Amino acid sequence: MKVAQNKGQRFGDLKSDKTFHNLTGIPTIEAFNKLFEFVKGNIKKLSHWRGLSQSARKDRNTKSTPKKFGPKRIFSEKVEFLMTLMKIRLGSTTEDLAQRFGVSFTTVSNTFTTWIKLLAKELKCLIHNPSLHVAKKTLPLNLRKKILKNQFTETA
Repeated sequence: MKVAQNKGQRFGDLKSDKTFHNLTGIPTIEAFNKLFEFVKGNIKKLSHWRGLSQSARKDRNTKSTPKKFGPKRIFSEKVEFLMTLMKIRLGSTTEDLAQRFGVSFTTVSNTFTTWIKLLAKELKCLIHNPSLHVAKKTLPLNLRKKILKNQFTETA
């Protein structure tokens, strides 16, 4: 008797905009594709994160530069992007995504770190960090009181 192998979740499995929105926070598959096209330009030379000690190595042979750095991809770039958005939207654990996509914990972790770094760079124009003054003014009242109380007890 043969047991069917879990191939994991794939991009093609998501057919409806509603399911796509629930998993990623992106309203439609078309919007996802447009966002992917926007960030796609810098994917070709993207090196997968392999931990701080290996990713920061300086002793790389630069005589022959490969077209693509890092290990061979298990997924297409779209599936990696999908997995990253699912982790952000659902707050899924790395173990959960590893099981859903049929890969190891390490693969999910390295892929997520790689994509977060890329998205932070590519979409930094959309990231707005308000000033400390504005952030304090817009805090809920109970947090504002707590922060003020902590500030006075630290200086005393």
